[in-house]
Amino acid sequence: MTTQAPPNIIVLVFDTLRADVLSCYGGSVNVESFNRVSQNGTTFDNAYAAGPGTAISHAALFSGQYPSTNGVTHQTQIPETTPMLAEHLSKHGYSTFGIAGPSKMGSEWGYDRGFEEYYEKYVDHPQYNSPPDVIKKLAVHKDKWLVLKDLSRAFTSGSDSFTTYKFELLKKRISRSLESPYFAFMNTTLVHHPWIPPRPYMVEATPSINRPKLNVIEYLTDSYPTIERDDVRRDRLFPANSGEWRDRIRNDVSYLNDAELAILKDWYKACIRCLDDRLCDFLSWFDESECTEDTILVLTSDHGEAFGEHGLWTHGDGLFDEVLTCRCS
Repeated sequence: MTTQAPPNIIVLVFDTLRADVLSCYGGSVNVESFNRVSQNGTTFDNAYAAGPGTAISHAALFSGQYPSTNGVTHQTQIPETTPMLAEHLSKHGYSTFGIAGPSKMGSEWGYDRGFEEYYEKYVDHPQYNSPPDVIKKLAVHKDKWLVLKDLSRAFTSGSDSFTTYKFELLKKRISRSLESPYFAFMNTTLVHHPWIPPRPYMVEATPSINRPKLNVIEYLTDSYPTIERDDVRRDRLFPANSGEWRDRIRNDVSYLNDAELAILKDWYKACIRCLDDRLCDFLSWFDESECTEDTILVLTSDHGEAFGEHGLWTHGDGLFDEVLTCRCS
């Protein structure tokens, strides 16, 4: 009697991705890669986040327990007594690798438990706004070429919140470091506030925006782009997107007018289009790799996003579908 080898597992969490925006769920943004996974796999229509924020949702995902059981109902340490998915799989012979998203799911809170390597960009990756930090961390970084490529992208077309870098790192670990069976996890924050898609996507979404050709010029001058529209208040739109006035808007969504809200929604959707292109590249690599037949690939979100519905802005407040419906494939 032969025993079937356990499958590899890849879980991709797209932070803050609203399911009802995607075309595979009837939304307005055509996402070819998500459509492809949905058509060739199993699509879950009734998948809901355990809470309206990253910490709560990932604690539930990593433990298989509701917040009422694992004790994570806000930003807090995961109890040592809480069983973790990576720990369980590691004990059963799995090689484990994780890439964190926001620091709210960082190692300081216990989310790295069970992972042989847990990459945290806010700790391990050079910060591009500090040249000394770039030089210092590059000197000891084992993926220097990936970092330099990402730095080049950020200076030309603008950062994609390290999404391309993370996918490249994931592919490198899968193909060179992880032994089957493996569990690989990754969180990307491209569609998380602030919504600043790379330049081609932002310009396509907002033809009236005026930006220099190279992102580094905008970065060095520390200036916002301009928008040639009389119904848009530049001094409100950009600070709102940067997070400078996030709390003010959360208390009063009417602080932004309809035109400004529409632009922010368009930038959010532009981030999703960029994410879909990055996912498409990964899926092409995945199909050509040797692990396709014995690997379970899961695509999901940790929570959604509110754009004024029910008087809410972004996420963290309220338990409405716009924030809790994540669904997955």
